[in-house]
Amino acid sequence: MRKQERDLCDSLDVFEKWASRGLISGQIKEKYNTTRWYAYLSGEFSLHNIFYPGHYYNRFPKWLRNLDRYVFMPIFKYTGINIIVRKWKYYCYTQAYKEVLTKYPDVQHCINYTEILDQNVLSAYRKYREENKLDIEDEE
Repeated sequence: MRKQERDLCDSLDVFEKWASRGLISGQIKEKYNTTRWYAYLSGEFSLHNIFYPGHYYNRFPKWLRNLDRYVFMPIFKYTGINIIVRKWKYYCYTQAYKEVLTKYPDVQHCINYTEILDQNVLSAYRKYREENKLDIEDEE
């Protein structure tokens, strides 16, 4: 396996690791030799997120789904747990990109939420790609 392919796979593994740590739903994939992480950072925190982190489809039976929707989700909302979980998701998202952009600058990354990333890491990544004349697309 070539170094670029190995780096591409390793960067996707880093995204997967941080997505599971941060309870982040979304898609992580490779397309046209770029990494893409379509992260779903907003949304209500629920009991389902604890047992099935990262799953869109609700796997609970109907009675537990209703209990989660009408009892647990309002509790999480009004006690402030949603705010804490959202901050944790943002932290995990930024840490994942910080790790990937510093470890694998040769791999092209399609970044959705550039405004929440560490701008020093992002500018160093862009500078590295420009200095080495690597094909870079405008992520903004």
